[in-house]
Amino acid sequence: MSNPDPNNPPPDLDKAGRALETYVEDMIKDGVNPQSIASALLGATLHFLSASLGDEQVIRVLNNAINGVRSGQLRQPTRPSDAGATPQKPQH
Repeated sequence: MSNPDPNNPPPDLDKAGRALETYVEDMIKDGVNPQSIASALLGATLHFLSASLGDEQVIRVLNNAINGVRSGQLRQPTRPSDAGATPQKPQH
């Protein structure tokens, strides 16, 4: 891997991200469960990272991802904050 520094992403990261988003959208249209897609992508990504980076670099990448979730970076303004959540029964 030519750029293992998670604080300085490679210039083609956006291109790769857009390609994956398109692929995921196509799978959802084909009826694949979003949680299955996410789980498969995460597993494949962790396998790839562990084969390409040292343990500490993988941990930094994962910590950056966790920090992004906590800070709300993954939520788009037009996407509901509870997207993908299990529906709750109304309380009476």
